[in-house]
Order: sequence, then C-alpha cells, then structure tokens
Amino acid sequence: MNSRQIAIPGDLTIQGLADFSRQLRRIPEHDEYQFDFGRQWWFPPFSMLLLSRQLSQFVDGHPEARFTVSNHRNHPYAAHMGFFQSFGLDFGNEPGEAGGSSTYLPITNLEFADLRAEAAAGYEHLGNAIERRSQRLAELLIQETKGDLFDTLSYSFR
Repeated sequence: MNSRQIAIPGDLTIQGLADFSRQLRRIPEHDEYQFDFGRQWWFPPFSMLLLSRQLSQFVDGHPEARFTVSNHRNHPYAAHMGFFQSFGLDFGNEPGEAGGSSTYLPITNLEFADLRAEAAAGYEHLGNAIERRSQRLAELLIQETKGDLFDTLSYSFR
C-alpha cells in the first residue's frame, strides 16, 4: 500500500497555515494518508477553522484514499469544539454539538437552507435572520453589542 504521513504543523499562525496549505497541494497521490497531530499542543479557535477547512478540502480531493489519524486523542479542547468531526474524523463532538456560551461558539456548520427555514419560522425576511446571526458572532468576538467595531464585524460577517 502506498501511504503518506502528514504532520500537522506546530505553527498554527496564518503564515504557518498558509505554508501548510502549500505543502498539502504538493503531496503526490497515495492510497492512504495519516494525519499526525503529535506536534501540536494547542489549537487556537481561528486556526482550528482554517485548518479544518484545509483538511476537509484535502480529504474531499482524494475520494479514493483511506485516511487515518494519530495523536488526536491528546486534544480534548479541539474534540469538544467539533474540530475533528468537521473534516470527517469520527472523534469528539459534531460541529455545533457543544452548546457554546456567551464567550465562545464551537465550530458550526451554517447552511443557507437552515437560515431560510429560520426566517420562515419567524415570519421574517431572510436578511433579518442573517443580520441576527452576524450580530451574534460580532458580539461573541468583542463582547459588545454596539459601536464602530461591532458594526464593522457584523457587516463583514453578512
């Protein structure tokens, strides 16, 4: 069997993840890939989102390959946040399964159809449902519900 181990980088900054993305694109075709989470000790929230997307795209781009992981059980925070499930590994919470709080939101899949259904259930315009979700995200990030930064973030999410 033609196998390739892929070490998750220890540097989960934007630059580190950009470098990792380029590395992923250069990996030749194999029958099996193993993601090794051994070098990483902490997954910052934004980095989790970006890394999850990179791994998900890699998995989707290799539909015939087999994927395994190692050293993932050492990361309960990432598992709680839905990180591993978000790219297809059956470990930890599903995205959106953790309840979240006033200070954090777990990885959550937001489908357009769900927003449309939410708006219909409340007899409101779809734009209002999108606005409400955008404002909730902005509030989580800055812990405020008004002001220039709140307005800018809310607008950006919309």
